[in-house]
Amino acid sequence: SLVSAMTKIARWYDIEIVVEPQLREIAIWGTISRYEKFDKVLELIKLVDSRIKFKVEGRRVTFMK
Repeated sequence: SLVSAMTKIARWYDIEIVVEPQLREIAIWGTISRYEKFDKVLELIKLVDSRIKFKVEGRRVTFMK
């Protein structure tokens, strides 16, 4: 699920991630190195599911529909 993937990514990049309730059940797939830049991770997430939007505010990233 998007939530489980974002939990892992939050640990990798030491950031806070908020996933809005309507996105909690979205399934995403793919692989990426934990050493990639965070911008690249966000690009890949957008490619996997076009319904996912995000807003970056400092160290907080909010995923929304």
